[in-house]
Amino acid sequence: MHGVVDQLDRPVYPRTGIYASVDVISATEDDGITQDFTRGVVNFTGVKSFGENTFAVTLEAGDELSGLNDLPLYDVFKLGGPGRLSGLFLEQLTGTRYNLATARYYRQYASLPSQLGSGLYFGFTLETGRINDELNETAATYDWINSASVFWGADTILGSAYFGYGFSSISQSTFYLMIGPNF
Repeated sequence: MHGVVDQLDRPVYPRTGIYASVDVISATEDDGITQDFTRGVVNFTGVKSFGENTFAVTLEAGDELSGLNDLPLYDVFKLGGPGRLSGLFLEQLTGTRYNLATARYYRQYASLPSQLGSGLYFGFTLETGRINDELNETAATYDWINSASVFWGADTILGSAYFGYGFSSISQSTFYLMIGPNF
């Protein structure tokens, strides 16, 4: 089951709107899967701009719903990366349940000619999340991890660009450079 409401005006650096989704996946051995499982994810994002300044809040939660507390390795939840605990490496933490809250601020400081794209941005994020990653040695399982980042971004006709630095409460930090149609 999948349900989406997408009222964001842009996919990467939205200026206004909301996005909400519910996603429930259930698989059985009859589907050719090696184990039965059901997982669910809910997501809500709200975005509001005041002039060139934009504020966005995202709330997410995911859980393994069948009560087995076990998901196949290819379908576990992942945290780490820009806006998903930015101080951690991409998809560094994995588990069968998670919570994530992200607050973003960014400012469009320049407009691009329409032949090149829409704008140039700078901003920061504040994030908190937890995941029941049994392999995480730097934080207790399912404890909250805080993270923050500063970034520069561009929305061009060739895709989005993002350059940022994130740091976390578990004494880890990282730089990101991402270029592509969407990240």
